[in-house]
Amino acid sequence: MRTGEIDEIAPEALLLHLEAFHHGVAVGLSHHPRAEGRKQSTARNLLERLRDQAHTVLRFADDPRHVPFTNNCGERALRPVKTQLKISGCHQSADGATAWLAVRSYLDSARKHGLSAFEAIHRAFTGTLWMPPITQTT
Repeated sequence: MRTGEIDEIAPEALLLHLEAFHHGVAVGLSHHPRAEGRKQSTARNLLERLRDQAHTVLRFADDPRHVPFTNNCGERALRPVKTQLKISGCHQSADGATAWLAVRSYLDSARKHGLSAFEAIHRAFTGTLWMPPITQTT
């Protein structure tokens, strides 16, 4: 577990924040009434999505140890791909793109498990390839 992460949110704090979330959505919906027969505003669409998908949006609150608060990890993993495309415009071939993405994926997975990029590459070239641990969910 990284510094600053918590195993669970205290029930009284969770209740307070859930009530505030639902109240905020309700107030927002009252300020952006549904326009019958017309396309809804972006704000209205977002508020309806937050209301209708509240359990999904707030899933991190049920299990903060296993569900991250943000999707920054996913965005960080995509950033090098977008940078590469901006610099070169594209990969030279589909095989080259596949190989590059395989290496990026391997290095990202190793980093997430505490291995440095140098150590992961060293192990790959010396025949002791690092593999992520296999966990079984029940």
